[in-house]
Amino acid sequence: MPNLHELENAMPVAPLKLITLQSAADLGSKVNDYLVEYRSSIHNVYNALAATATARVLGIDVNRIQKALSEFLPGAQRQFFTEINGVTVIDDSYNANPLSMEMAFHAMRQVNGKHYFLVLGDMGELGEKEEQFHYELGKIAANIGFDGMITVGKLSRHTAMGARDAGKTNIMECTTCEDAWQRLQKMIQSGDVVLVKGSRYMHMETILELWRKSLN
Repeated sequence: MPNLHELENAMPVAPLKLITLQSAADLGSKVNDYLVEYRSSIHNVYNALAATATARVLGIDVNRIQKALSEFLPGAQRQFFTEINGVTVIDDSYNANPLSMEMAFHAMRQVNGKHYFLVLGDMGELGEKEEQFHYELGKIAANIGFDGMITVGKLSRHTAMGARDAGKTNIMECTTCEDAWQRLQKMIQSGDVVLVKGSRYMHMETILELWRKSLN
């Protein structure tokens, strides 16, 4: 199985070499390799590998597996890659927790772009350590790298604080999605990459709706 180091520079839409397991009757024979254009981020590649291995054990034809993976598209607001006015947008606005945020940061950095911007809303249901989780997330984001960060919500102020304490600048704190969009549109240009993510109750998709409306 490929390791993360071998895949970390792969583009989300680039052909990835998936190494499959053989069916139970063929486990002693040579492992097959084949190319699949799998449109997703790195952490989901491992999900695809597991699904591929299971499918092969169940006897599903390789061509069917290739076709299914190559046609895969994530659900709306779940790391959905799109383009708005020349900007690559990762719409991951359906929900968020610390781990999914970190994985989304890595997914953003897989995409070729001029500049990278994070638009992050609060993460809900984290209990008594919610402020600490947000603060640590800011440090993680800084270590992975970004050119600008906009936060939305009271808890996400701690995300901004963590990123600043880790040495990052160009960070803005907002209370509403409308304010976030006003600030974002002054920062972005064609060729940039933007990740939009937050818990469901934050309705971060509002930013993308305002963005599209501004083009009409």
